[in-house]
Amino acid sequence: MRKLAALLPLSLLMCAPLGFAQRAIPDDNLAYPVLISLSDCTNANPVQGTGFFLSTSSEVYLVTARHVLFNEVVRLAPNQPRPLLCKKAELRSYSKNPKETQLNIFSVDLQVLSQAGKVKAHPVHDVAVVQVGIVTA
Repeated sequence: MRKLAALLPLSLLMCAPLGFAQRAIPDDNLAYPVLISLSDCTNANPVQGTGFFLSTSSEVYLVTARHVLFNEVVRLAPNQPRPLLCKKAELRSYSKNPKETQLNIFSVDLQVLSQAGKVKAHPVHDVAVVQVGIVTA
């Protein structure tokens, strides 16, 4: 019992930094959705999904589900990249300032961005990111 009592404070000290951890994605990023409308697709059906923008100090990314951008049906050989569902995307979003009512519309060439290595899919989880901008000073 003494060993257990001695280990408890040590384990609390080891876990203390976990209590101060910050989320990797700020809460406000999750509150401002982006409507993704895909076109120039491999199938005739239009594809839509949602995501959000994530800004770092140097880049802006669109974060979405992998199944929105990539063909999940195709069987892949090991280390083979997933094919895109569509070549182009239109991104619609609003400002996080509720007083601004302007709709922001961006056209993105997914095929060009993918060839440049700017479109990434997680190999296991249903998550994908697209680098859609670079922050300049």
